[in-house]
Amino acid sequence: MLLAALGIALQGAVVKYASRSLTTGTIFFGRALVAFGWAMLYMLPYIKKEFTSSSFAKVKKKNLLFLRAGCGAFAALILYYTLRLLSVSIATLLYLTFPVFVPLVARVWLKTKMNMHIWWGLAVAFIGIVLILDPRLLQQGSWLVLLGLFSGVLGAIGSVANRILHRYVDQQKIVFTYFLVTLFVAMICLAIEMLVGLGTFRWQDILFFFVIGSTGFGFQYCFSLALKYAPARLMTPCTYLSLVFTVIVDRLFWHHMPTPYQWVGIVAVVLGVVLIMFSEKAT
Repeated sequence: MLLAALGIALQGAVVKYASRSLTTGTIFFGRALVAFGWAMLYMLPYIKKEFTSSSFAKVKKKNLLFLRAGCGAFAALILYYTLRLLSVSIATLLYLTFPVFVPLVARVWLKTKMNMHIWWGLAVAFIGIVLILDPRLLQQGSWLVLLGLFSGVLGAIGSVANRILHRYVDQQKIVFTYFLVTLFVAMICLAIEMLVGLGTFRWQDILFFFVIGSTGFGFQYCFSLALKYAPARLMTPCTYLSLVFTVIVDRLFWHHMPTPYQWVGIVAVVLGVVLIMFSEKAT
């Protein structure tokens, strides 16, 4: 999980640096292409043995499979866009609010009951979010903050869908569909940018794409591997270790530092997530 946290922090830093000369669609496409390549390499033994068109045609809950993939793809796209305009630490934190929204999505979607631990966790986490959004950040546009939080909502929908899918679909097909749909969404974004004269694709940018795609895939792989060997209620809050790395990156390269209110807010969000994840119904 420490490697997963480091991966998402490095990804955010490189995306923000590359955003100085590249559009969001171009960066997202490069990341999707490289990550899809890594995913295919990782899944090659499985594809040769079991993954056929006929086996995929028999998969149940295809609509849920593509919903999970689409939510994950658009959540990542929003992250890349907010990284262009916000600090790495704040944009990453807004993206990582998905554990806060998971109980709410499960309540609406699955009619899951929420005990007092979850309500306390939600209250503490949302207080933390309010503290993080100081007046200087809101001056950049409250819509940008709401957009970042929307990526967390999409991540929560994808997480709940993923939990349901595990009853019907093996993990390899879920992973394959996610990276395939992400590549498809990225191709559409790049095509739109090129049509309006924004998108560019230069060979000298391949290094950026390789680093971003590799760290993006590394985050997904390490996160899944950690959840395989340890309970989600213990591992999910550990993703917030990435905030330590992003704060360091912000300080070293962009001379940004969270305000005292934001520090309190960050601690509150993490504490809220811990309360939610340790609730019996949250797992």
